[in-house]
Amino acid sequence: MKILIADDEPDVVQLLTMVLAPEGHELTTAETGEDAIALFEEVRPDLVILDILMPGGHGFSVLKAIREHPELNTARVLMLSSKSYAEDRRRALDAGADVYMTKPFEPAALLATVNGLLGA
Repeated sequence: MKILIADDEPDVVQLLTMVLAPEGHELTTAETGEDAIALFEEVRPDLVILDILMPGGHGFSVLKAIREHPELNTARVLMLSSKSYAEDRRRALDAGADVYMTKPFEPAALLATVNGLLGA
């Protein structure tokens, strides 16, 4: 499955890569919101793992662009953020995120969530 990781923290991207690559997923990464939107249209991922706080486009604006895309709006979205407020979680889910997880995360829990979202 194709997964787009949109996060500007190199350590988080590295950990996600270590967890997901061995499962055979095709991974693409973006460090900014602008890059995430451009790569979303190019890669056509099955799943987007999306941070909220990124340069060049807030995660919520990226999520909005995904959900408004006429052909690709069925991609699954896992919001992964250090923001742990209930308001952020509610806002993400109301905006169309499938799942909201906070950092730091347990790799096994993240993998189980990703597999659930992808129907694996």
